[in-house]
Amino acid sequence: MIHFDDGSHRRPTRRGGAEVRNESDHHGETMRNQANLMLGVLFGAGLMYLLDPDRGRRRRALVRDQAVHGGHEVEDIGDGVASKARHLRNRARGAMLEVKNRLARELETNDSVLEARVRSHLGRLVSDPTSVEVSAEHGRVTLRGAAPDQEMRGLIEGVQEVPGVHDVISRLRRQRSKG
Repeated sequence: MIHFDDGSHRRPTRRGGAEVRNESDHHGETMRNQANLMLGVLFGAGLMYLLDPDRGRRRRALVRDQAVHGGHEVEDIGDGVASKARHLRNRARGAMLEVKNRLARELETNDSVLEARVRSHLGRLVSDPTSVEVSAEHGRVTLRGAAPDQEMRGLIEGVQEVPGVHDVISRLRRQRSKG
């Protein structure tokens, strides 16, 4: 772009096959040429340093060893990042499942559904599940009937673990073991 004193400007035009440029364009091109020349000189000096017949082999080995060592450091950093990412992912998954389980427990369960859940667990908790009567109201389960003395504690703890149970009231009578 050519700028004039009156503030106007226009693109350079060609005259006789040559492009008309202002002096600052020429200066910028000269600087680029000098920079390219310096890069070429530095590249050549580096090649001479590494390809030197006397010490080049040792220098190349040093460069190779440093590159390998640097690669191992990058691998170690990558392994550490992957390990941290796995750890954070697992913690997030655990937190999500914990919240999900709490919400599931806190959701109001229909009383008849809760009674059925507790009855289905009784078979794993006592030797005679038909001797235990179950009633539920708003997450509070009441147990009536009779249960063997040695099964009483496990029965109450097992019912507390049933999803939807908030409280257990025991109206159970203790049966003495036969024998």
